Amino acid sequence: MATTTREVITLQLGHYANYVGTHWWNIQESSFEYDPSKVSGPSEINHDVLYREGKNLNGQVTFTPRLILWDLKGSLHCLKKEGTLYDFRIKNRPTEWHGNVTVKKKPKIEKNEFLKDIEKQEECYHVPSEYEEMETESAENSKEMETLEEINKREETDGNEECNSGDKIYNLDDSTEVWSDFLNIHLHPKTINIINDYTHKSEEQPFDVFGSGYETMSGTDIWAEMEDRLHYFTEECDMLQGFQILVDAHNAFTGAASSVLEYLQDEFSSKSLLTFGLSPTNFANTDRSGHHVINAALCYYQLPMQSSLFVPLSLSTSGWPSTSPSSPVYRKFPHVNYKPHLDYHGSAILAASLDTCTLPYRLRDKQTHMKDISHSLNSMSRKVAALCSTIPFPLGEDSSLIESLMQMGDQVPWTSISPYVNTETKPWMTSTTLRGIPNSMTKSDNISAEFAPLLSQCNTRDDVLKLYLSETMPSSLNAGCSVSSPCHLASSFPHIFTPNITSQGFISTMLRPPLQAVSTVPAMSSLQSTKDSGEMVGMLYEEAKKVNLKRFHRFLAAGLEEDEFKECLNELANLSENYCE
Repeated sequence: MATTTREVITLQLGHYANYVGTHWWNIQESSFEYDPSKVSGPSEINHDVLYREGKNLNGQVTFTPRLILWDLKGSLHCLKKEGTLYDFRIKNRPTEWHGNVTVKKKPKIEKNEFLKDIEKQEECYHVPSEYEEMETESAENSKEMETLEEINKREETDGNEECNSGDKIYNLDDSTEVWSDFLNIHLHPKTINIINDYTHKSEEQPFDVFGSGYETMSGTDIWAEMEDRLHYFTEECDMLQGFQILVDAHNAFTGAASSVLEYLQDEFSSKSLLTFGLSPTNFANTDRSGHHVINAALCYYQLPMQSSLFVPLSLSTSGWPSTSPSSPVYRKFPHVNYKPHLDYHGSAILAASLDTCTLPYRLRDKQTHMKDISHSLNSMSRKVAALCSTIPFPLGEDSSLIESLMQMGDQVPWTSISPYVNTETKPWMTSTTLRGIPNSMTKSDNISAEFAPLLSQCNTRDDVLKLYLSETMPSSLNAGCSVSSPCHLASSFPHIFTPNITSQGFISTMLRPPLQAVSTVPAMSSLQSTKDSGEMVGMLYEEAKKVNLKRFHRFLAAGLEEDEFKECLNELANLSENYCE
C-alpha cells in the first residue's frame, strides 16, 4: 500500500443502504485491471483508499473493501456471513461428540444465473489449500473405482465448460430479492454483521422504530462486535481520513446509525464523518407512512449533528411517504429508463452518483481531503447538503465537451437526487466532479467567433469545467475536479440506458445492438450547499407536525417521549431557518 494513501472506512447500515453499497463496490471492482500487460501506468483512482490488501488461508493475495455492514436475519440468501475467502471447505472434520445428532437444514435458496457463473469461475481458478487436499485425498480413497467410460464422459463434460463468462449479459430484474443476489466481490470475514433479533421483511416484528435500532445496536454483544471490527480496520490504517456512512433514513437503522456515530464522534473526533441518508424510490408498505416520517424526522435531527456532513439521497422527489394520500413522483434522467418500484434499479443510479461525487478524496495525484469538502459545505451550521448527478453525461460520440455544455445554455446538466432540491436554485458552494471525457473530446473547432476569445485559454478538461462553473454559477464558490476514467458498470448493473447510448456511454444516431450492454459511461456530479436543503428540512418538519405520537405505541415503548419529539421538531425548524438568506 502506498505511503501517501489516506484511507477511508465505509459503514453500511440497512438493507437499502446495502443495495446501494453493493452496486458501488461492483462498479469499483469492474474498473480493476487484473492483466498486467494491459496496465500502462498507475490509475488516476487510488483504490487503496477504500480497499485493503491481505492474504487468505491459501496465501493468496486478496483485495477487499474496508467495509463494515449491518443487516437483518434472512437478508443474505446464499451469501455466507463470513464470506468464502477464509473458508477451509472441510466437510468431514473429526469431532469428539459420539451421541445422537439431529440435523436441521434450511430450505436451499436457488442461486440465480449470475451467482452460478461467479461460482463456476471461482472453482476454475481456485487453488486448493493443504486442508482441502487432505479432504480430497480422503474422499478419493473411499470412493468406488470409476469405469473408463465414466471417466471419459466426465472429462469431456468438464472440458466443455467455460471458466470465464466474458461479456455475458444478465437480466436480474426478476431474480434479485436481496442485495447479495448481485454481489460481485469478496468481502472480508469481519465485514458482515447480522442482527438476529429481527428478520428481513417481517410483518410480525418489523424493524421500523428509531429507538429499537438505537437500543439494539447498543446491546452488549453487538456493541462489542462493532468495536472489535472498527478497531481491526482502523488500526491497520496509516493516514485515516475518516468514515463514509450509508444508512437507511426511513427505518430503525437510523437509530442504529445514531448510536454508531456517537461512538465515532468520541473515538475519532479528528476524522471526517460523511453520512448519506438513503431512502428507496418506492416504499413497499405505505400503511406505515407515519413510522417512516417519525424515523426520518429523528434521522434528520440526530444524524446531521453527529456528522461532518449529511447528504439525503432518493430518486423520489420526497425522501419519505406523505401521511396524506398522494402519488409518488420520481426523478427523471435523460437517456435512462429505470423501474422505480425496483430497489435494484434505483440503488444503481445512486451508487454510480456516489462513486462519482466521492472521487475527489479517492484520487492518486489530485486528492482532496474529506475534511476540506465537508468543511466547505457545512458552514453556518448548514450540515445538510444536496447531491445532483447526470448519468450518462450527455455527450455525442462525434461531439465535444465544449459543444455539449454550450448547447445547454443556462440549464445545468444534472438532476437532483436529494429530496425537494431544485436544480434551478443557485447553490452557495459546490464540489463538482466530471469524469469519462477523453482529452480528444474536450475541445472543438466548431466554435463561433463570438465565444472563441473566451474559450481560447481552455486547453484541458479542468479549464473547461472551471470556466463553465464560473459562468453558470458566478455567485457560487465552485470547486471542480475532472478525471478521464469513466464510470465502469459491472455485468450486474441493470440495463436502464436507452438504445441510443453506445456501449461507452455516448449519445449516438445509431441504436445499440440488443445484445450489447453499456460497459462505461461519462458522468457528472455536484455536491452542493443550497437553500433548498432548508426547504427540504422545512417540508419534513411540516409533515412530522401532523403525526400524533400517541398513536404510535411502539415508538413510545422504545423510549421516545413526547417532549423529546417536540424538541426534535423544534430543532428541525431551527435547522431549516439556518438556510434562510
